[in-house]
Amino acid sequence: MSVASNPFVDYLNRYITASPDHEAAFDEFLSQVEPPSGEPLRLKTRVEGYLRARFARADTPSIILTGNAGDGKTYLCRQIVNAYTGEMVTNWEQLGDRPLERGDQRLVVVKDLSELGDSRGIEVLRGLALSLAGATSDRYLIAANEGRLRYLLSTDTALKDLYSKVDEQLQRGSHSDAQDLVVINLNNVTTSTFVPKALEWMTNDSHWVACQPCAIVQRCPVRHNVQALQDPYVAGRVQMLYQLLEHLDVHGTIRDMLIHLAFTVTGNQYCAELQRKEQGEDLSDFAYYENVWGGVTAGVLRRKASVVQHFERLRIGHQSLFEIDDFIVNGGHSDEEQAAHQRIFAPAVDMNFRRFEQDRRAYVEGDTEQRADEEEVAMMRWLPHCRRKLFFEYT
Repeated sequence: MSVASNPFVDYLNRYITASPDHEAAFDEFLSQVEPPSGEPLRLKTRVEGYLRARFARADTPSIILTGNAGDGKTYLCRQIVNAYTGEMVTNWEQLGDRPLERGDQRLVVVKDLSELGDSRGIEVLRGLALSLAGATSDRYLIAANEGRLRYLLSTDTALKDLYSKVDEQLQRGSHSDAQDLVVINLNNVTTSTFVPKALEWMTNDSHWVACQPCAIVQRCPVRHNVQALQDPYVAGRVQMLYQLLEHLDVHGTIRDMLIHLAFTVTGNQYCAELQRKEQGEDLSDFAYYENVWGGVTAGVLRRKASVVQHFERLRIGHQSLFEIDDFIVNGGHSDEEQAAHQRIFAPAVDMNFRRFEQDRRAYVEGDTEQRADEEEVAMMRWLPHCRRKLFFEYT
């Protein structure tokens, strides 16, 4: 069998890759390689729009970005530096420690305060304090974990006033119109807003043209997932999961979301290994609505995307409701329900082509008093899978 490979599958799996570089600097790790289409994912946020507008003005304030690892602090710093200098920054080392100059103004950029030792970090914050006091005209763009920021500010009495200004904005909200200092807490950004846009980019047809000559394109779970997730309703159901977490005051980071959605599409599978699978091998475990919960084992994803740990607690597929199970097993009682059943459970890779229908009919049409144990076990094995599919596809 000739081997066809879609490089975009490899690219998406970079989001899931386990490596020290990936863990420490997600944005930098991804920026090292352009997507095959040449069109990287761009999630335009109100925060980025605000920052670009402020840094485009002559009266640029100093900005502190706080948030968890993965909230996009480094990404935002990169975009602002690009806008400020008019040049694309692909490697932070090319900037070094020197401030960026624009006219008679200098911008000191610290993309991660946690990368600096205590003495160097305090030195940077003292420089910020001096600029706020009018001693220098320098402006600062600092990305910092809140805990690290508070620790450094509290260890030097000379930073007492700066600590008060930072704490006030963290407690009560950003002073977005301030001329001297704006503190933005990225923990307040609702990640769910970006789910549809990220899925739209990941499933865009331009990324999947390379799949057309593949010998297993009709039974490839990745290709099936792409087609299913192109449906705005299905994408909306994925978004709803993130909205539910936000209602429970669980904050998912942008990094968590991107890792999780990439896994939802690919299941961390590669073209070559999928093509090596036998013609009749069951690939239904790689359906997107199985991947979205972390896949078969959830081991890799649980370590890399904490949202999966929260999704697992919903136990979608494990709850038995008579109306749902009756629909799955009996196919509905009205013409409308039967048409929906045929649409949702049509032979496809996610339902293992005709195996589900064969098991369902064997269960339904068998003698209820003398039904073979294996027929009942086979149908019971399908129920959690079908419940999860219904969660995303029943309208």
